[in-house]
Amino acid sequence: MQEVDQRLLDLNLFESVREFARWQEGALCLEEDGILLVSGAGDSPLGYSNCAVRISPVVSPKEVLERASEFFAEQRRGFTVWTRVPGDEDLEREALARGFRQISESPWMVLEAAVEPRPLKAGERVERVTTESGIRDAAAVNREAYQSLGFSVGDTDAIYGRPGRVLERCNSVFVVYRGDEPVSTADGAPDRRSWRDLLGGDPSGYAWLRLWRGVHHGCGERGVRSGGA
Repeated sequence: MQEVDQRLLDLNLFESVREFARWQEGALCLEEDGILLVSGAGDSPLGYSNCAVRISPVVSPKEVLERASEFFAEQRRGFTVWTRVPGDEDLEREALARGFRQISESPWMVLEAAVEPRPLKAGERVERVTTESGIRDAAAVNREAYQSLGFSVGDTDAIYGRPGRVLERCNSVFVVYRGDEPVSTADGAPDRRSWRDLLGGDPSGYAWLRLWRGVHHGCGERGVRSGGA
């Protein structure tokens, strides 16, 4: 297994948090003093909807949690604290000590070689999404899938609140159809030039990907999450 640059993995996570905020109508994304805070269109405290991320290692865990708690108290909602390993072990310890609870843990997902394509079932096809109606189809699949993570239908609709925006920048969205019914979806950022512009360096390490209907979410994070502000 080749050595992976942890800095690139971290930058990918930070940018994916920002990008999900851009997809939401009326979301607030505040980035200052080494902390990234997102107050989304919905009030779910889970995942990308409302979250805090430490983007500078010099910021103390106490400062991160107190600043996030103050920010989300003003928004009257709970929030997720994203933690990365390695890098955020002290933040995780502090969050757990303050009563946060860990509700998910995922490894970083790195593809070192091209994945062999697998044949589709009869009547299925894969389409790259180029229209807002296609984004709505992807959201329809995720309304069901995201419930496994504790999201309501309304929470998912809020994440995809700006379908035209999802089609911009370096995003690529795919939907698998069985006949006319959307049954699975994936999205990511495979456009190398766009990622280079966003983050610098070798973009081959960047992507976030979600596959649903039988394939669980894998986006490379370890999360300590709070249900209350």
